[in-house]
Amino acid sequence: MLTFPFPKNSMLNSVKKILKQTLMSLESRRGFLSLSILLCLYTFVGLYFMSNFERANDDWEHLAAMKSFAEAPLHPTHPYSFDTEYSHLFTPYHFFWGLVSRILNISPFFLSPFIGLINVLIFIISVQIFASKFLKDSNLASILLLTLMFLWFLAPGFSGYYQFSHLMKTAIYPYRLAFSLSLLTLAFYPIVTSLKRNVPLLLLIPLIFLIHPLSGLFLIITLTVKMWYCKELSKTGRIILVTASVLSLILATFWPFYPVFSTILGIASFSKVSFTGQFREFYQGQFLYCIVPAIPGLYFLVKYFRVDQRIKSIGIAMFIFLFIYLFNFIVTESAALGELSSILLSLFKY
Repeated sequence: MLTFPFPKNSMLNSVKKILKQTLMSLESRRGFLSLSILLCLYTFVGLYFMSNFERANDDWEHLAAMKSFAEAPLHPTHPYSFDTEYSHLFTPYHFFWGLVSRILNISPFFLSPFIGLINVLIFIISVQIFASKFLKDSNLASILLLTLMFLWFLAPGFSGYYQFSHLMKTAIYPYRLAFSLSLLTLAFYPIVTSLKRNVPLLLLIPLIFLIHPLSGLFLIITLTVKMWYCKELSKTGRIILVTASVLSLILATFWPFYPVFSTILGIASFSKVSFTGQFREFYQGQFLYCIVPAIPGLYFLVKYFRVDQRIKSIGIAMFIFLFIYLFNFIVTESAALGELSSILLSLFKY
């Protein structure tokens, strides 16, 4: 029998040492900065080449909506239908980039590398701030970034899934900006020192909801839970902030380019022409596989639920979305609510 000049456990110790050093590198500012730079370079260079060659991605509909705003900011025509008056893609996000395209006299198609880069950059900043303010540990920023980008197992190609493999196809999508703004809002609000300092919420919530309704729903429910269990706020203060936050969605009805709530309620008609999936798609196959990598997190949820306010807020929000998700399967059968699976899985990962 061969003998080795090192202890039996040396291989295991070496592996442990490598893992420890890797974790320390990830938790450092330099590690997070390195990951961020690589992600930004990958996004910009990838989208640059894609914008100069023919591609088969479905981001054309978003670019078409931006082009409509660029051509006529106050009276945009439907980007891909002659007999429809308005589009669910006429959001503040498309309006903004349409104006940029008009001012610079550059087609949104050729702006896509910059749009994607800015979305990813804001996403990176939001993850860092969320880790620092909400999770109370800036060293977790790299872990959170990698979790959101890679811990999906086999993510389907729907908005709301932040899988790295989908980045080139979805970097310019509005949900990427909406989710980043949601993380920033959750990180900074509520401000407990003065109720008046929470006034910007009345604009942020409807803005995010208009950009991407599912991200807006994620924000309003998670923020409401955070406010309600905030020990620094009085009971009256909590009631005022929660009520004002929910009622702020009324402002979304004043958006002039499409009737947001009637459009959402009529989402079933979109599924007939393949703008969204049938609701059963969100309850089988890939959507269930995505849960697998997050299952170990349930141990920490149960262990720290009562003692950690952050875990408690995320856990309660997760159970609310789980209830809506299951209720939709049994009763409402809506494809739009089926997409809540992405939000549910994101909360699993936190």
